Amino acid sequence: MLGLIAWAPNWPDHNLFWLLIKLPLVVLTAELLFRAYIQGGLERLLKHKGLALGISALLFGLSNLGAGWQWFCLSTAEGVGYGLAYRYGGLLVAVWCHLFVQVMHFVAFAYPMLAPT
Repeated sequence: MLGLIAWAPNWPDHNLFWLLIKLPLVVLTAELLFRAYIQGGLERLLKHKGLALGISALLFGLSNLGAGWQWFCLSTAEGVGYGLAYRYGGLLVAVWCHLFVQVMHFVAFAYPMLAPT
């Protein structure tokens, strides 16, 4: 709807290398920061799980704002999903959900917004 992605299934040659880099450097780091540290800390500080989830999701979205408002919207929605996974399943579930979304983006979609014109 936002023109960010397009269906384009593929299995790139560098997929294993990408996965080995993506898991620890992006997914695990993001979930440790946004869910365990920010969301978990705000839950303890504010004593309000919904507000903590909302703030951490917005901050997650803001971390992608440099790519455009569309990525902010998409990342904020993802942040809500990962935040719910964290709330109901813990850090490991949030990490697996985030990794699953990243892998699906990698093997099933292209990014026409990023294509040179």
